[in-house]
Amino acid sequence: MRIRLFLCICLCATLSAQTVHFVYDNAGNRTARYIDMSNNRDGGVVNEEDESRREIKDSLASNQIHIYPNPTDGHLSVRIDSLKKGQSACALLIDTYGKNIVCQYTDKNDVSIDFSDRDPGIYILRIEIDNLNTEWKIIKK
Repeated sequence: MRIRLFLCICLCATLSAQTVHFVYDNAGNRTARYIDMSNNRDGGVVNEEDESRREIKDSLASNQIHIYPNPTDGHLSVRIDSLKKGQSACALLIDTYGKNIVCQYTDKNDVSIDFSDRDPGIYILRIEIDNLNTEWKIIKK
């Protein structure tokens, strides 16, 4: 009975395990580590086509925000639905050291952020609308 219980616990842990990914620079130094917590039940790897369509959806004030693709190769698109006339938004990209990489103010619904010249790793995207802000983790491959 104990053996069956042990095997059952081990099997459940393996089926729900997450994948840890590491990012290295050209010299072989590890620059980032992130955990893929997607529930890919078939045990396979998510293909590139699926990853290119990943989109983050959230709301800030009365605005719907869409960020895609994440992970990205360095070209990030941000769409803010229902941005009112005269209302502006700020998209701020921050690296892991807290340094501002890109800061774009806009009164349009679509913002394109290019940080393809930066190293792979994890960045923080902060969107500010009407003195309210929200943040997302962006992964650059």
